[in-house]
Amino acid sequence: MARILITVKTSPQPSGSYGDTVCVAGVRLDTASPEWIRLYPVPFNYLPKALQFSKYDIVEVELGEPSNDLRPETRTPDLQKMIKIEHLKKWKSRWQLLQNLQEDSVCGLIAGATRDANAQSLGWVKPREVGMRFAVNEGWTQKELKKMELNTDRVTLPGMVIDRPTMARILEAPRFKVFYTFKCVEKECRGHKMQILDWELSELQRRSKHLSDEQLKQNIREKFLDQMHNSTRETRLFVGNIHNPAMRRSFCVLGVFYPPKKDIQQYLPDQNRLFDELL
Repeated sequence: MARILITVKTSPQPSGSYGDTVCVAGVRLDTASPEWIRLYPVPFNYLPKALQFSKYDIVEVELGEPSNDLRPETRTPDLQKMIKIEHLKKWKSRWQLLQNLQEDSVCGLIAGATRDANAQSLGWVKPREVGMRFAVNEGWTQKELKKMELNTDRVTLPGMVIDRPTMARILEAPRFKVFYTFKCVEKECRGHKMQILDWELSELQRRSKHLSDEQLKQNIREKFLDQMHNSTRETRLFVGNIHNPAMRRSFCVLGVFYPPKKDIQQYLPDQNRLFDELL
């Protein structure tokens, strides 16, 4: 079985086969060196509570080859046999398992996907000059709505079928699409704009229906900009690209890793001197 630290759980998206699914990604801990992995499909909203998991859980699960995704990190999990080992509460514990991962640049990831649609599709990057933009979400397209309406009775997964007679509600689209603007570590980087797909963002919006548009935007800025990106944090963005081979050059922010520097100071080499030279 593979041993995985879960680092990413994105907002649910419409699915033609499962009603709606989330992108789950993490890092394999059972390999000679840590490796990125994407788990698909995971119709998280319809899993029994005993099979649900959180970010920074360590799990063990059997993996299969995907039928329609050639990206190197993607595997199909046998969710029925997933075992939760532990949850890492401390930033220090999380950093210790992630620190040996290669740090990527968005410019490099895009260049790789341009050359080969099945090149590296997951990574983490250190952003600089971070800003935020908003766009009104027009809601699901008719095609997306049809996907969800056709899949309201049951979910079929490897080794299990989940009936969901009480889960027939259509997934609600968030009020805003939210984007980070930033530069990556490449000295010649001209800047990137990436949509944030983190589950926590959609949950914040779902819980804030009573707020005005401006109040909601302010809450999002405080959480996803002021708190996650400030001088006391050693922030990284978990990024991944789109399943559609024709759109593999498009990367999104799947999650944010923002440990306090004071918690991991002993592990930071030379205060990231190379990166600081760019600021």
